[in-house]
Amino acid sequence: AVVLWSLAFDVVALLMFGVYLATRTLVRPVQALTQATQAIAAGQGGAEQVPSLTGPKELQGLARAFRTMIERLAAQRAELQATIGALEAARDELVRSEKLATVGRLAAGVAHEVGNPLAAVVGYLDYLQAGKGDADLRADLFKRTRKELERIRTTVRLLLDFSRPAPDQPALVRLSDVARSA
Repeated sequence: AVVLWSLAFDVVALLMFGVYLATRTLVRPVQALTQATQAIAAGQGGAEQVPSLTGPKELQGLARAFRTMIERLAAQRAELQATIGALEAARDELVRSEKLATVGRLAAGVAHEVGNPLAAVVGYLDYLQAGKGDADLRADLFKRTRKELERIRTTVRLLLDFSRPAPDQPALVRLSDVARSA
């Protein structure tokens, strides 16, 4: 019976020593690696946070692999940020180019809408200044001149109205929606 108790005691002591060794050489390093990885994933550090593990070569290799992977991810993140910055700059340049093109089309339209009536007015005035034609023709030319000048005036007024900001219109809103958007 003493031998049996001694054997049971030795087995329990051997198991406890094995659990101690496994905890020291496997469980703690894996926990440290897991905690460092979770901290990095939460944005609280970089590859330098991955501990240099002591213990089995496999765990040391795993720590090196994690460190390398995190360094690569950091480099890719920096590259992605640079690409996003370049895309934002390209978008801004495209918007600016489109605005300039719109202004150019607007200027061409205004030149056409003002230039045609102005050319007619100049022609009518030249004819009237020459003193040619009877009174009915002169009256008709004055009437046409006034019509063309009114056309120019309308175009300019519409352009000014277009460029003025619209007055604010009061509207009913839900206060909860305004608070949520703020």
